[in-house]
Amino acid sequence: MSLKDQILNILEISRTAELEFISSLTDDERVYEGTFEKWSVKDAIAHANYWQDVRAVRTEAWIAGDDLETLPQYEQANFDSYQRFAKLTWKEIETFAQQTHEKIRKTIQGLSEDALSGPSDVSDDRQLWEVLVGSFFTHKLMHYTEFYHARGQRDVVSRIWGEWADLVSPLDDRANWQ
Repeated sequence: MSLKDQILNILEISRTAELEFISSLTDDERVYEGTFEKWSVKDAIAHANYWQDVRAVRTEAWIAGDDLETLPQYEQANFDSYQRFAKLTWKEIETFAQQTHEKIRKTIQGLSEDALSGPSDVSDDRQLWEVLVGSFFTHKLMHYTEFYHARGQRDVVSRIWGEWADLVSPLDDRANWQ
């Protein structure tokens, strides 16, 4: 299987994990309104998809050779993102999540194998595929497993991270990736 096919497969698994997470929410978790200091589940989903959207836009610009805007400090970007999404409805957040999924999928589909295995826009030490997987998979799972952990569902957390390792470890034989 090509690197692109592996990445696209992981992307679909990531979306499935996100949908399973959303469907597992209790009524109390759905109605809880968070703060910037203590995010609700809806805030975490919006946040993860905000960064996935940023990654898609930056990747397209990077590959096109366009000048990239300097990313704001993460804390400021996270605050701005929280302000943007905090008052949206669940339906609006779910629609945004679906749209960002489709956007990142189209972005990846448009990449060559050389581009995927080439340098990323964030570091010469990381290949583009690593940054993409970090954005649409690892980052999301990190936030979602925090909620599973808080519920006491450590078996779910272990299963998710075990599946993550099984999916991402074959992507690269380098010791620092393994």
